[in-house]
Amino acid sequence: MFCMRQEFGPAEVPLGSFTEKRSVKVRLLALVSAVVLYLGPGGAHSQQLPDFLQPPESPPEASVPPLKVRSGPHKEHPFRAHNAAGTPPSDNSYPLRFHGGRVQDWIRSYAIFWVPPGYTFEKYGSDSTYWNLIRRYLIDVGGSTFYNPTTQYCDYYNCTRNNSTWAGWVLDSRPYPHGTYTTDGDIQEEVWREISLNNWPYGLHYQFFVFTASGLLTYSANNGWSTNGTTGTYCAYHSHYYPNNTSNAPVIYANMPSQDQHWNCSAHSGNNFYAPSGDYTADGAISTLSHEQFEMITDPLGNGWYDDQGNENGDKCSYHYGTVSSDQANVTLNGHRYILQGEWSNDLYSRTGYGCTWYRGYAYN
Repeated sequence: MFCMRQEFGPAEVPLGSFTEKRSVKVRLLALVSAVVLYLGPGGAHSQQLPDFLQPPESPPEASVPPLKVRSGPHKEHPFRAHNAAGTPPSDNSYPLRFHGGRVQDWIRSYAIFWVPPGYTFEKYGSDSTYWNLIRRYLIDVGGSTFYNPTTQYCDYYNCTRNNSTWAGWVLDSRPYPHGTYTTDGDIQEEVWREISLNNWPYGLHYQFFVFTASGLLTYSANNGWSTNGTTGTYCAYHSHYYPNNTSNAPVIYANMPSQDQHWNCSAHSGNNFYAPSGDYTADGAISTLSHEQFEMITDPLGNGWYDDQGNENGDKCSYHYGTVSSDQANVTLNGHRYILQGEWSNDLYSRTGYGCTWYRGYAYN
């Protein structure tokens, strides 16, 4: 066990640290939003929000500190599309191994919905349903038995705890810089913009998810194009960067292209496609979201837990859904039904030879 309960490592930038100050009105609105949306540690199940809410609009354009990414190793870790060309099959014959880096022992999650006028997340569905189902998952997952398997993974300072809180969201209607696609640099800039305008904290314990519109591809120099259902190789990826030359606080983020009509990324087995909510796009996005979220927890900086082939815990159970019930769900979180891929457990693998799991009755620490 690598766990020693000490709190140090990558720095974090708290609320109120930016030099550019917004108007009193905007800051008060941000404070009110934080009070309404914040769920304290372990309290995700104690607060029920209305079924349909509108994300707050991105604050009025202000002076955003320019993003200057520190030079150094940076690589996006992709979630490969099902049966994508060049994608090796997941190999369950190796355990995850520790490589000396950090884990996220607790997390706060932020969602950025970037959809300009004329775009939508679902061509034949509802944007409101889409972002509210995603919000609901991020509220429900903390404290769940589904989360428990991550608690077996430790670094030299801490072990992951079942402590995940929904922290906030925003709706950005700015145009995409390149029109029909985004780059990884665009995604980094978008996260930094919303951190700055909303005065959000960042560092080891904060996750930022950027959701973009249907029909919009994303390009990564390391991984090429995201899938559009027929071409491209990946459904999403996570990565991190350091936003200036002096900060030791990483920005940990995931790029979440829309999976609308991209069946090679959706929740399915053979020709059976699953959507317990009735929304195939949203349900597929949530399974992908869980994949990225759990990989960010156990390998946030690219040097944490992965196997001898470079697969992280989500990769090893991609498109593994276990027993799916007649309602097309396989997991219950906070009383709500979901279809989620399995997540890897070294402990289960050591006892049974198969490591994908959807349930654990207790936390490891």
